[in-house]
Amino acid sequence: MADSLRKEAYSGMGWSFFDNILRLGISFVVGIVLARLLTPSIYGTIGIVTIFTSLFNSFVDCGLSTALIRKKDATDADFSTIFIANLTIASFLYLALFIGAPLIADFFKIDELTQLLRVVGITIIISSLSLVQLTVLTKRIDFKTQTKTTFIASVVSGAVGILMAYLGFGVWALVAQLVLSALVKTIALWIFNRWFPSLKFSYKSFREMFGFGWKLMLIGLMNAFWMNIYNFVIGKFYTQQSLGLYNRAKQFSDLCSSNITNVVQSVSLPLLSKIQDDSERIKYIYRKTIKLTAFVTFVLLFGLSGVSHTFIYVLLGEKWLGAADYLPLVAFSMILYPIGLINLNLIAIKGRSDLCLKIEVIKKILAIIPILFGIICSIKYMLIASIVINYVSYYLNAYYSNTLIGYSLMLQIKDIKGSLFLSLSMYLILLAIGMFEISPYYLLAIQVLFAICYIITVSKYSKMEEFKDISNLVCSFLAKFKK
Repeated sequence: MADSLRKEAYSGMGWSFFDNILRLGISFVVGIVLARLLTPSIYGTIGIVTIFTSLFNSFVDCGLSTALIRKKDATDADFSTIFIANLTIASFLYLALFIGAPLIADFFKIDELTQLLRVVGITIIISSLSLVQLTVLTKRIDFKTQTKTTFIASVVSGAVGILMAYLGFGVWALVAQLVLSALVKTIALWIFNRWFPSLKFSYKSFREMFGFGWKLMLIGLMNAFWMNIYNFVIGKFYTQQSLGLYNRAKQFSDLCSSNITNVVQSVSLPLLSKIQDDSERIKYIYRKTIKLTAFVTFVLLFGLSGVSHTFIYVLLGEKWLGAADYLPLVAFSMILYPIGLINLNLIAIKGRSDLCLKIEVIKKILAIIPILFGIICSIKYMLIASIVINYVSYYLNAYYSNTLIGYSLMLQIKDIKGSLFLSLSMYLILLAIGMFEISPYYLLAIQVLFAICYIITVSKYSKMEEFKDISNLVCSFLAKFKK
């Protein structure tokens, strides 16, 4: 059982990581090309649109996917019930957004928001059609199929977005990219997965899974709301250009934080659901997971912060340099985000969605503080305050890990301190290198090359267990991928 679980974990994490790298790699390249063709103000406008679409998309699932993954004996009736529920909720939400679009446009004083919201809002319905398909694949730990759909959707939507931006369609190039990405991915999932609903709705099944999932739904809603609240504040009290610059900084930070979390959570949830009653095994696996996640996240985020100005200038051009001031602050606030969510994942595995909800309510009350700084002072003060609050939030997430499986906060700090010191020292040296007055292109190349050599050399010399595990994971996946 242990060997089988390990093989599933390696294969799942490998394909999930490859899926994210592939998607992010394509999105990264497409994003750079689009950013050079479009202005920060255009990105600021679409940033306001995504506030509402991401919030509504979080509501559609209602925590039901997690309930399905966690349920060991899920039947086809369960999957069909959730499919019908998702589609019904999505339809009502899109109708509400369609009707309320003019009011939102008046609030932000941007007339074109009405049309933009109504078109992009269609992705709420489109995405609802893919939720159960993704759940089926995740439950089977089949991330290879998800990688195929991601690749197709990213390439098609990216190509169309770039073409439309080049032809002068402005913000509608980004709209086309968002809608096509959701549409193509959904169609591909139905083709490759070939799961079809029976259209039988079971009230008993819905009540059972909603009873577990509604708390997770509230958590998802709160997370979606608070992850977009900065967009809301900046969009309302500052300029669209400021919002565009902030969003660009956040997107780069998310490359190294949120998406790593997605890899870990998507694999760990179905795997650990199989051994949810064995606290000792869960503790061992979670310690490994947190160590690996911390190593990768710390290295990437501290590295990105250390090269922020040269990175933005070389990749996006001078008009985006304002994003370099926000990037380190956003990155520092996100450093502990993946580890915190892993702790929440543990609580969900143990069936304590009530504790998850309690923790999130406390965290969201605390998160009001940065918002006030943003409204009263400035965007930078808001981001500085968010760093402090996010560290407090990590403590809240980690507290119950000790209660449930004896994985205390001090033990977690002990597990991640090596990665922290390694990454922090790299960051300070990168800042020092950045003080040399040479071409930004040469400077960025020197910084990146140094960071890679430094991490590999110090990790090997100090015999870091995390580096060895990651190397084994990569080698294992590549060997499997070649077959």
